[in-house]
Amino acid sequence: FENFFKFVIIQIMQIKNKTNLIFTHKLIKAFADSMVKAFIPLIILKSSQNMFLVMLYLTCYYAFCGVLNLIFKKFLQKYGVLSIILHAVPIIVLQFVLTLPTTWYLCIILALLASFAQILYSVPLNILFTFTDKKVNVAKFQIATNVGKLIFILVSGYILGSTLENSILLLAIIGSFLYILSVLPIMYGYKLIKESFIKISKKPTTVDRKTYKTFNLYHMFFSMFQSVLDVIIPLYLYTNNLTFEAVAIVMALIELCKIGANLLAKFLNKKGLSFLSCAISILCLFTGSIVMLIVKNAIILYICSCIIAISFPLLFVPMFAKFVEKVKKDNNEFDGMTYRDVYIFAIRDIMFLPYFIFPNLIGQFIVGLCSSACLFVCSKKILIDNKELQNATNNINDTKK
Repeated sequence: FENFFKFVIIQIMQIKNKTNLIFTHKLIKAFADSMVKAFIPLIILKSSQNMFLVMLYLTCYYAFCGVLNLIFKKFLQKYGVLSIILHAVPIIVLQFVLTLPTTWYLCIILALLASFAQILYSVPLNILFTFTDKKVNVAKFQIATNVGKLIFILVSGYILGSTLENSILLLAIIGSFLYILSVLPIMYGYKLIKESFIKISKKPTTVDRKTYKTFNLYHMFFSMFQSVLDVIIPLYLYTNNLTFEAVAIVMALIELCKIGANLLAKFLNKKGLSFLSCAISILCLFTGSIVMLIVKNAIILYICSCIIAISFPLLFVPMFAKFVEKVKKDNNEFDGMTYRDVYIFAIRDIMFLPYFIFPNLIGQFIVGLCSSACLFVCSKKILIDNKELQNATNNINDTKK
């Protein structure tokens, strides 16, 4: 192990390009996330056998993320690269807190720690991998996360589902080491990466936020759409008598499907078929969710989970690319990415609040299905507006020539 980690560190230190440093960071961080963080809702449910506590954790987590994003906006704008390094601290603490007996106040503490880690990381990291390179390769960075989670989720799921005593503590120790390892590429290229980040985040902007109205609506509905895949499906499978290990297998299959879907989305986007990519995405989510609610067979649940998994990259890759084009054109990179996260996190509570009235997960699927229909409308409008703007720009250029 010592020789292996020495080899990894040497390889990281040989990387000069800031894009490759960020890519390496995301890959190792995905390993770390797969230890404990990816399983937090399931761990709470397994230890307490109480779905109310899971929903309490999720509701508080997303509410805290929305508020803290606005509170720490100035700090993130000034110390974005440092915050990426510091984000590992609350996650490491969270992993060890998770070993304590599950109570309602512990869930709130977990939500607060998780939200701090998220807001310290999300906006600065998105800005770095999106705007520090002339060529925006959304699919490449998404695949780094998917590959990183693929194998480790299987191993962690097996350990957490076993009767091994102190399994969470064991994985927390391994995860903590990996989180520390993941920030080494950022620390190594700190000066170079910081210069790029400041150059982007300090751009003056006087953009009217009303011009982002459709994108804001899109991000609100996308927030609920994403929750179905990331949160609701694993919980739904576990409550339908699948073992912890079986759910981990599904989560690994989801990451595998995402890799293929990311490559397909990249291809369709390159060919100018973004609308087709979005339409397939919505169809996959809608079909998979309906069948999953009707049929409870384990094999069918596996297949439907994979079908729904395809939907996320097929929608995210083209629409994120359009959003990036918009904020770049407006010189609104930092504000654009910040308010994107605010809309995504703050609105996501709509997905979980129905549970407190109707205590089952069917309500979450219904909200997800409704949001997918609204997403289709928003995506279509954004793509049409983008095409019209592009045509207008081409006409102006032709006139100048």
